[in-house]
Amino acid sequence: MRRLALNSAAVTLLLTAQALVVPSALAAPAEAPLTASFPVQISVEANRSIGEFKPIWRFFGADEPNYATMKDGQRLMEEIGALRPGAVYFRAHNLLTSGDGTPALKWGSTNAYTEDALGRPVYDWTILDRIFDTYLASGVRPYVEVGFMPEALSVRPRPYQHQWRPGHGDIGTGWAYPPTDYGKWSELVYQWAKHCVERYGEAEVSQWYWETWNEANGSSYWHASPEEFYKRHDYAVTAIRRALPSARVGGPDCAGSGGPFMVHFLDHCLNGTNYATGRHGTPVDFIAFHAKGRPEYVDKHVRMGIAAQLKDMEQGFDLVAAVPQLKDKPIVIGESDPDGCAACVGPQLGYRPSSLYASYTTACLAREQDLADLRGANLEGALTWAFEFEDQPFFAGQRVLASAGIDLPVLNAFRMFSRMDHTRVQAISSGQVALAEIVERGVRERPDVGVVATTGPGRLDILVWHYHDDDVPGPDADVELRVGGLPTSAAVQLRHFRIDEDHSNAFAAWRRMGSPSAPDAAQYAALRRAGELTPLAEASIAVTAPDGKANLHFALPRQAVSLLEFRWPVAVSAPPAPVLAPAVLPGRGLEDHDFFYAGEWDTRRPVQTMFIVRQGSVAWRYSIPNDDSRGVLQELDDATLLPDGNIVFARKTGAGIVTPDKKITWSYDAPPGFEVHVAQPAGADRVMIVQNGNPATLRIINTATGITEKIFELPVGNPKSAHGQFRSVRITPAGTFLAAHMDADLVAEYDGTGRRLWSLAVPSPWAALRLTNGNTLVSSNHAFVREYDRHGSQVWEYDQKDAAAAGVALFVCQGISRLPDGNTIITNWCPGQLKDRGRWPSSVQALEVTPDKRIIWALRSWTQPADLGPATTVQILDGK
Repeated sequence: MRRLALNSAAVTLLLTAQALVVPSALAAPAEAPLTASFPVQISVEANRSIGEFKPIWRFFGADEPNYATMKDGQRLMEEIGALRPGAVYFRAHNLLTSGDGTPALKWGSTNAYTEDALGRPVYDWTILDRIFDTYLASGVRPYVEVGFMPEALSVRPRPYQHQWRPGHGDIGTGWAYPPTDYGKWSELVYQWAKHCVERYGEAEVSQWYWETWNEANGSSYWHASPEEFYKRHDYAVTAIRRALPSARVGGPDCAGSGGPFMVHFLDHCLNGTNYATGRHGTPVDFIAFHAKGRPEYVDKHVRMGIAAQLKDMEQGFDLVAAVPQLKDKPIVIGESDPDGCAACVGPQLGYRPSSLYASYTTACLAREQDLADLRGANLEGALTWAFEFEDQPFFAGQRVLASAGIDLPVLNAFRMFSRMDHTRVQAISSGQVALAEIVERGVRERPDVGVVATTGPGRLDILVWHYHDDDVPGPDADVELRVGGLPTSAAVQLRHFRIDEDHSNAFAAWRRMGSPSAPDAAQYAALRRAGELTPLAEASIAVTAPDGKANLHFALPRQAVSLLEFRWPVAVSAPPAPVLAPAVLPGRGLEDHDFFYAGEWDTRRPVQTMFIVRQGSVAWRYSIPNDDSRGVLQELDDATLLPDGNIVFARKTGAGIVTPDKKITWSYDAPPGFEVHVAQPAGADRVMIVQNGNPATLRIINTATGITEKIFELPVGNPKSAHGQFRSVRITPAGTFLAAHMDADLVAEYDGTGRRLWSLAVPSPWAALRLTNGNTLVSSNHAFVREYDRHGSQVWEYDQKDAAAAGVALFVCQGISRLPDGNTIITNWCPGQLKDRGRWPSSVQALEVTPDKRIIWALRSWTQPADLGPATTVQILDGK
């Protein structure tokens, strides 16, 4: 039985019947428990910080680089990028391997290097660019592995492509040998790194990791001596640094902790003679080794080997700590997995599609940081070597994050980690296996019911797992959670996410369908939904804790994971300025420009109004009621004055076109539960809208026929909250779609099919537009406007400090535009911060700012006959 209950003496929960019901689409038949549940007491103190909670989980990788550009691979790359845009890294083998780019198991190729008939190098970055472009467009950065050896450079090129299949085959063919010519090898690496800098920019590439091979201490990936590896490594690192002196270089990404191989490698980097330069030492910015578990199949069930993975880490940490000059260097576990072969299948690997992989990963990641702290290691990342295998049977058994485009439970474990903050707080569980015990023996006796908790402004996140090495049935943990340090004056909301047989588990849902080998469209859509991170209840639960304490009870099944999110409002104070704006403002007010104006949430009046201002006075206005005929609040958001005088506008409840004589010639009403805040002209008789909701969709509608001519889904940060998803999507001059994902901290560009082409991590972006110089201008709820170049580097910013220097309080930056003279128009929406509506008229509604950040026009018009209200959209009409 799954239950969620409260100790009413400590906290009051306002529960609805709906909040206690498992969604029927995910419900499994009730099963009688094998034995009674066992008690676990967990205590969390939200105000007792114990240090940083590093996002070590944000690294992924795969043997097959070409899958990233294929249909399911692109979708999955976008999903892992969305975990934390710009902070996620991906490592792939075979980036320099020869071939036409056709993937196979444990194989990939790019044909980056060939030679002509005279033996001269021929470089071709086409496939590599496509791969890295896909990463970066998805919010993912490369963890570059400089390998493997191109056929034209290998000392033993034939046979070149291996014929490995699950169960048999040697992968170590011609690509695993040293180069015939170290000068050509060095120049290849230099030209590649140089090309990356030219294509993506120095600021971007400086944030990548560069390492030079894979598991050269094993027999599969390197067919030469360790000394030959040091030589090849030195030439590669020297070439990378020649192209980009600030490049982050390291290695050796050895199998396991590396043992003597690692010791000699580190000694060579510190004390040896560099083979490429002849000078002392080789740069090392980070150290990488691998850690793998050892699952078995015993007594007709899978038994995981978490101890083996943690022991690999412990040994690696100790090897690095033994070198004083390196003990503070960042460490990346370049492959960190429950077993050693992602493409292999077998009974001992049956854990992979189930919630066991999720609970194992959660328990392991939580221990890794503790182990690093204990050993004095600077652990920066633990890379999960799992991605997807294109065009394989559903849930075929490989180690993947998604199968045939359907997310597995383990991906939801990473979604849980991504939702946690950076400050770790005290959290103690009576059911948690001690670190020393789990490293020594694993979890073979009592289960591991562990906890980790983090906090940040207005939030507390508590991650709880119930793990055991043996994949056999067992009783639930009856968890009593005691939380202290909650705010006593703010309303607290609780949301409980779960991974188990009934939640966030597409594999279990597939089995309940009867394990169809070819799910039909309805089944596939249901499986996609089942693969999402799922809360126990649709609605969050209100919590009151006058003494700052709460007691909760819930049942946590074996191999399940829970994330409990406590949220409360945080007061946002106005910017530190003695007044909201000077009495005398730059410019001539209404007379400076002719402009079209619209703004949302003017709660002072029963209507929302759009205005056209010409020659200093209001020439036209049009109003809609605050509430529509259904009593639903309307908002004037996105709006554009067309050359024919018509206006395309979004009103939250839908969209419309109004003529100069105030007739509605086209109207679209959003279905209940959906919202429209984006409406833009899209050519003759066509309007593009974005309908927020689950799913969120971009649509191009023929306003003459009413036919929707294009529609595709847009990913969102929170499918359950339509209101916070989008306020701006723009059609670029190239015909692509530039979207400001407000709830996902992301700006992304899509083609006409909805495929992501480019992305940029930006906190809470309100609007984004593509400038004539190819750069992107972005406004944010966090009171700034930034310009980014095509590589994602920030080249200009205007924020609260800049405005405060002129005595102006900047609140929420919504609509933006760039004028032909290079000045920037910024709307300054105040209601979110100025709760006292009586203070609104003191604020500035719009600014015109020069490239050197001087305000040359500040609009403040809050009195009749030109009381314009809060500002969302300002469209300059005079061409200045």
